[in-house]
Amino acid sequence: LCDESTHGHLPKDVGHFLPNLQIIYMSNNNFDGPFPPSFSNATSLQAISAGDNKLSGLIPLELGSFTQLKRLYLEHNMLTNVGGIRELSILTSFTNCQLLEEVVLSQNLLNDILLASVGNLTTTLWRLHLSSNLTEGTIPLALANLTNLISLNLGFNNIKGHIPRNMGPMNRLQVLGLSGNALEGSIPDTLYQLVRMYLFYIKENMLIGSISTSINNLTSLQWLDPSSNNLSSTLPPGLCELKDLLGLHLQDNSFTGHMPLCLGNFATIANMDISVNKLSGDLPESLSELQTLKYLNLTHNTFRGHISEQLDHMVNIEAIDLSHNMLSGEIPKSLEKIQHIQVLDLSFNLLEGEIPSGGKFANLSAKSFLGNYAQCRAPKFHVPLCLDKTERQSQNNAARVIATCAIGSSALVVFFCAPIGISCYRKRGMLKHSDDIERLQGITLPVISYKELLHASSNFSNANFLGNGSFGSVYKGILADGTTVAVKVLSLLYDGASTSFDIECTVMHQIRHQKLIKVIMSCTSTDFNALVLQYMPLGSLEVCPHSSDHHFNLFQRLNIMIDVACHGPTPSARAARPNSRQ
Repeated sequence: LCDESTHGHLPKDVGHFLPNLQIIYMSNNNFDGPFPPSFSNATSLQAISAGDNKLSGLIPLELGSFTQLKRLYLEHNMLTNVGGIRELSILTSFTNCQLLEEVVLSQNLLNDILLASVGNLTTTLWRLHLSSNLTEGTIPLALANLTNLISLNLGFNNIKGHIPRNMGPMNRLQVLGLSGNALEGSIPDTLYQLVRMYLFYIKENMLIGSISTSINNLTSLQWLDPSSNNLSSTLPPGLCELKDLLGLHLQDNSFTGHMPLCLGNFATIANMDISVNKLSGDLPESLSELQTLKYLNLTHNTFRGHISEQLDHMVNIEAIDLSHNMLSGEIPKSLEKIQHIQVLDLSFNLLEGEIPSGGKFANLSAKSFLGNYAQCRAPKFHVPLCLDKTERQSQNNAARVIATCAIGSSALVVFFCAPIGISCYRKRGMLKHSDDIERLQGITLPVISYKELLHASSNFSNANFLGNGSFGSVYKGILADGTTVAVKVLSLLYDGASTSFDIECTVMHQIRHQKLIKVIMSCTSTDFNALVLQYMPLGSLEVCPHSSDHHFNLFQRLNIMIDVACHGPTPSARAARPNSRQ
């Protein structure tokens, strides 16, 4: 009955009519209701395959009476343990099944406690899968009695405690899944003795310590995933000896130091994720030798140096994420040659120069290059156009003209601003410069995380883009509490950007005026600075004095200028300009 899309209840007495039944194959259907206990009448039953249905209720205790039973597959149902009594483990009832080879009960609702009696199961058992249930307790030491186990999966339960250190005798083990629990402590050295293991999953626990230098013993390993733990220390060079590795997932830990220079030894690797760690130094040139690699994620580290010109040698690469590092220099034009790349994220580094436009770069968005140092290319990337030599000379000449005009206009500015200064002096007196600085330095802003800003602005999407400010781009965002804000992301394109950011944080947070917006929060790190400001749904202040819908007379305009100028600390010229886009 496999894969027949059959649905409905199994008759309660079906087993009474099939006393000579030896095999039940009914997986991948829509059977619901309980598994009939009457099947116990078929005393010669050797295999039950009823996975991927909608069976519910209790797993019958009578299953333990099948002395000829070799294979039991009840995965992906809604079955619970015997009588709902947690201390009476369903596994205990199988101790009479001396021919049992495979037990697969994954993805059910079993809330057993793992008991030492699991060690009393027959040594003929080579597959035990209990993943994605509600199993609790600790991993019993008696589990090591199952010396013929080849595949053990206890992942995604509520198992606590330490990984037993006596698993060395389980030397036939090839698949070990302990992910998604609450395991703590370090990875036992005995696990590095399981030289036949090719799948090793221990992600999403609370493990500490390091990956042992003995990792090179596991020469058959194809997939290593200790991600999302609290592992630290440096990456052992022994990793490079795992030449059959297909997947290496070390992300979301606290690994430090440099990446091993020998990564080119991974002749068959397809996935490498070492993101969200504390790795530093240059990216190894040997990365370009990974010609089978499809997915590379090194985001959120502190890698420095240049992006290699040889990365185009990764002929099968489909996704590269090098964002949130400290990479510098230009983006190699050779990356245009990569044929299959679909995702390229170089945002929030210190990259500069021209963004390549050929190859797959034509399909990339501005998000791929957001938050870099001084890049230029097409307007769609929200960076300035690249200037040729003649245009740069013209800019320099224009700068000289502007400077000359500024000297002449300074006299007029002084003339018209003198009354404002006198009014301010009479209104509150002059503050000493040292007092101003001391007061400004004492101001602190509430902080918001980059992750929150990313979510609020829909990953800084083009749809949320409001415009360019003095030192960065401005995006509309909606915070978790529903507040609509403007997010000004600092760009290091211009000299003095960091200084302006500090001034704007302090001055604009302290200033209070009905005609000026204020800074609500800030987000600062080594590679990302942003201000969260009040959102102006009606546009900038510049609309008011220049729009035909508003009529400000000279005295109204002068009063606004006086109020702003007299409010301490004095706002910077950039922070208070009327056409500021927040």
